[in-house]
Amino acid sequence: MTGCPAVQAPSVQPPVTSAGSAMLVLRRAGGGWLWEQAFPGAADQVGHVRAAVRALLDGCGAEETVVHLLSELSANAVVHSRTGRPGGEFVVRLQHARGDCVWGEVEDAGSEEWDGDLAASAREQSGLFIVMALASACGVAGRPGCHRAVWFCIPCQPVHAGEASR
Repeated sequence: MTGCPAVQAPSVQPPVTSAGSAMLVLRRAGGGWLWEQAFPGAADQVGHVRAAVRALLDGCGAEETVVHLLSELSANAVVHSRTGRPGGEFVVRLQHARGDCVWGEVEDAGSEEWDGDLAASAREQSGLFIVMALASACGVAGRPGCHRAVWFCIPCQPVHAGEASR
């Protein structure tokens, strides 16, 4: 079992963001933090997710993997859930435990077509397949209002001098 907060304490859920909310960053003792932000349910918002996450994880060894996974999950939320309908939104959350792991999730408005079975939906080279292949742990959590959140955990090691350019 990893030290990922989502794996060790699955009953601990981040705060739920309401429509139109601003970014929230909570700092914790020991250098860890929790971040969440709601985004409109439009395809052009996926780039905004990538930019925000890159800025937050600058210097973290898991940065590129986490950016990639949140980008995939954000695109899935817009394309495959009620999030993509007019007025829809999705929420991205990150929890960083310095030197341990990055836990991330994307919460969408749910779907009539998807039953939440991550493994059955993870076709080769799909976004969910990539999440399952790269994450040390991942899953789907039901949320109020028929919403669903796909979450993952990635080990986070600091980037050492000379490794950032590889």
